Amino acid sequence: MATMEQLPYELLYYIILLLVQSPGGAVAFARIISVCRQFLLFAEDEHILKLVNFDLEMEFKNFYRYQHLNSLLIKCSVAGNEAARFLLGKVILVSSSQLRVSEWLKVEWDGHPCDDLKLSDIKSVLATDVPGSDHKACSFLTYFLPENLSAGRFPQTRLVHYQLVKLFLSKGSHHDFIKMDIFLKSYIRYFTKCGESSLVFGFIEYLVSRAHHIKAVEKLVKNKELFMDTYRELRDTWEDPSGYSSVRRYLRMTSVALFFLDQLDRRCRTVGVDWQQAIYDDDFVEEFWRNGTNNLLDKEYLVFNQVRAGTIHCFEHDLYKFKHVIQDL
Repeated sequence: MATMEQLPYELLYYIILLLVQSPGGAVAFARIISVCRQFLLFAEDEHILKLVNFDLEMEFKNFYRYQHLNSLLIKCSVAGNEAARFLLGKVILVSSSQLRVSEWLKVEWDGHPCDDLKLSDIKSVLATDVPGSDHKACSFLTYFLPENLSAGRFPQTRLVHYQLVKLFLSKGSHHDFIKMDIFLKSYIRYFTKCGESSLVFGFIEYLVSRAHHIKAVEKLVKNKELFMDTYRELRDTWEDPSGYSSVRRYLRMTSVALFFLDQLDRRCRTVGVDWQQAIYDDDFVEEFWRNGTNNLLDKEYLVFNQVRAGTIHCFEHDLYKFKHVIQDL
């Protein structure tokens, strides 16, 4: 009986192409090239490397497993695989945060941590107890420094850390920004020494806030029960007999309720109805749920992408900081 290794090369190549593009392609490909020398040759084929599917969810506690310079992730990234580069950008964000934790633990002022970022939150999700992990992170990040590329120390690579982070900014979903928020800020601090008053910090803060807003609106639009709960919250707040002024009532509302109120008010103005009357009309709210929420998410994504564009522009404008104000690793 013929084995896989005995198949015609063209057929085997086609099978490998199907394998690497399938869900979990990166994991499956990594396994087969580790058990067969013939399959290992495919790991040098640039066309295959560009197509490897990296639909992986990186777990913070295991992120150090990606800090290998001869890994499939690096090979695919160098070949131009955008999915691999996107994942590698995340690894760089978390790796720089790992080193920030090490610095933070060593420097204190009057017995309190000197850093105003929530580095304790970073520490809680990083595998900082892995032996030699800090040294490993240093060696890993050194590979992506721009001066090493220009000096020809790593002539085989075209990867620079800020280019990979820019790709993350360009391709990341709102869920990605929520999850990577603190690591992204820590990366900016680690490589540029920028404070929270810097423009790029402000853009990142706003981008993350819009990401949280989209997440809340998604739930509001997709879950009718939540939508109706928000409607009832709005109505109960307005019926509060405590005598609060309109301003106090606004301040007591959640961000989701305020968003609901804003959209409801726009809808009421379109049809010529007072919103304070409309919130007591269950039929009007039901119709608003069916027809008035269709484009809410589209509008939110539009705003989110506009903020993203501003963030990327600011990031590019500050590239000189990444090139010239890089600390020694």
